Amino acid sequence: MNLKKGAFLLVTLCMTSLMFGQNQPEKLKKFKPYKGISLSLPSDFVEMKEEDIAQRYFTYKKPSMVYTDPNLETDVDINVTKNFWGEDDINMLKGFYKSTIFMGHKKIEIIQDTVVEMKGREYGLIEFTGGYPSSKRSLISYYTALVFTVIDNRIVVVSFRCRKNRKDYWQNTALAVIGSVKMKSNVTLLEETEKDEEQKGVQKKEQEKLEAGRNKTEQKVSPRPSFKNPEIDPEKRKGGTVINGTIPQE
Repeated sequence: MNLKKGAFLLVTLCMTSLMFGQNQPEKLKKFKPYKGISLSLPSDFVEMKEEDIAQRYFTYKKPSMVYTDPNLETDVDINVTKNFWGEDDINMLKGFYKSTIFMGHKKIEIIQDTVVEMKGREYGLIEFTGGYPSSKRSLISYYTALVFTVIDNRIVVVSFRCRKNRKDYWQNTALAVIGSVKMKSNVTLLEETEKDEEQKGVQKKEQEKLEAGRNKTEQKVSPRPSFKNPEIDPEKRKGGTVINGTIPQE
């Protein structure tokens, strides 16, 4: 399928959903998760906390950033991978992601699987439903719409995910979200992201050294006199020998 047909399919599917009375997309607000990346999300979505990400994404491959709804049920995640990939291999990359989906899910239904051009850049687009075993070995089914592209030979993925039983409510919003994705043709995008993380690490180490230096300085300071053995006033020392904590009168 060529790019124009792929983009037309994305728009047609969204319009068809509206014609058959499915829910209107949520009101969207523009977000900028990284320099050079922007997308529109439901206005009440917020960035997910690290502890929530650890619980939700229990595999070792956690996304770079996740936005979620107030109920922590519907997510949009952005992932900048460290894998190198050719920018002209979007079709091959799409095949790789499709294979990964079939390997990691069960009862899969592919809704669309194509390459589209959005704002002058090629994206792989896969929309599907499928389930995978939970920690209790029961099958949890999800609806997912994801787009991915290559910038500076790194893969950038944006995906919208909700429970399958909420697909009719969220599908139009999901298509609007992934259709709003915009990534600048900036080869320093990912390098800047990595440099920012590296700079944070340097600043943290410098702060730790500063704190360690302060602790050493505090240890060198003479301790306060013990209240059990109070010091004698220096003026009284001149008067004579101390006996039982007092100085005899002359």
